[in-house]
Amino acid sequence: MQKKIIYMIFIIVCFSGCKRTINDNSIIKNFKFSYSIAGKEMTLTTDILFPKIMLLLTDTAIAVTEKRDEYTLRILKTGIDSIYLADKLGRIGQGPGDMISSINSIQKDNHNLIEGIWLADIQSMKFFRYKPNSYILENNPVDVKKMSSQVFPCNKSFMLKNSDMLGISSSINNQIFIYSGENNALQGYDFYPIYPNPYDYLVSKTVYSAYLGLKPDKSHFVLAYQWFQSLCIVSLDKLSEPVYIKFKDTPFPQFNSTDQRANIEIIKNLPLQYINLYTTDNHIYVLYAGKKGDELEVHSREALSKGVSIHVFNWDGTALCMLNLDRIINCFCVDEKNKIIYGIDPTGENNSILYKFDIPEFK
Repeated sequence: MQKKIIYMIFIIVCFSGCKRTINDNSIIKNFKFSYSIAGKEMTLTTDILFPKIMLLLTDTAIAVTEKRDEYTLRILKTGIDSIYLADKLGRIGQGPGDMISSINSIQKDNHNLIEGIWLADIQSMKFFRYKPNSYILENNPVDVKKMSSQVFPCNKSFMLKNSDMLGISSSINNQIFIYSGENNALQGYDFYPIYPNPYDYLVSKTVYSAYLGLKPDKSHFVLAYQWFQSLCIVSLDKLSEPVYIKFKDTPFPQFNSTDQRANIEIIKNLPLQYINLYTTDNHIYVLYAGKKGDELEVHSREALSKGVSIHVFNWDGTALCMLNLDRIINCFCVDEKNKIIYGIDPTGENNSILYKFDIPEFK
């Protein structure tokens, strides 16, 4: 029985007090480069049924989380033509290393001079030491950061400098929160791709669903909207000056300002825009669908004339490159050193299908 792609709709609202930053890059006419690239299927030697997040740990190791799995995290070793299971982390009892629910974000970090990974669930962030030479993630966390009860349950979170946390929560009226555990201070921010925002905060939770990504150096974050072909790039030093990016001749959909039920019906007939993203210190990679959910869920395993695309941006908002894939994937990671994109299609009959795409040269 064919499995369906499960896309998370983040429950969010946007920041009414932002100053709109307009520059030459804010309205995109065309990408600087555009390429069509073919995916090569790699043998996957472990079951991955509902992949959600991928993170490149090293040029030979990838971390993957799933929506439905007894293991919250798998570490995969990459070969030339195959992907092998190297390690896994999951429920071992009810000890300090257990995650109370599935992982909603993974973050590679150097914390107190220890190399490792932050794993975030709905109420905490836990830091685990990673040993790259043996592909092992230690079972017990080195550090645990509890979320504020005000943001429980948390949909996504990242660790910032000075142990502050950036995240999305359905429990607050704002889209983004920044929480300081040291003084238990919580600040909420909203970032609307439409100004002025015609929707109240309850409708905005559905309308402005977005994926959140943090620049690895922790200086910026980016929002990629699910129903709008638009991005918002924010410097953490200038939260009041977000850069909004939209595409010329791509109109935004219209929603009902008061009727949530009507909006659900509208959404059923809308194509998905941005469905995932991946960030490096050099670029923002955003997975663009432009297809309805049923088109993504039911498709041939063979190469397609038009699959999905990956839009590549610089952190200043420059639209650098569009990579047109001949496959459909729902999550991915990028190895910039070796110019490879790894992507997963979860709709295979018995297991997900993992593809390798060679990235062409662009600057």
